[in-house]
Amino acid sequence: LFKLVNTIKSDLLIKALQAIVIRHEILRSIILEDELGTYYQKIQDHPLDIIVQNYSNKIEFKKLIKEDI
Repeated sequence: LFKLVNTIKSDLLIKALQAIVIRHEILRSIILEDELGTYYQKIQDHPLDIIVQNYSNKIEFKKLIKEDI
């Protein structure tokens, strides 16, 4: 986790991160198991979902992070 300053253009950051994920299949890969117990790699076709959240204070931030984990 990292903190971004208020002057960051979140729409541009999201587009940049999505472009990286589109370019590199490994970042869209998941490992699945078939009915015989064999593992295989599947590359996701959908774009990276990024949620922007703003927090009013550090306590609220830590509380929401713990809930998310």
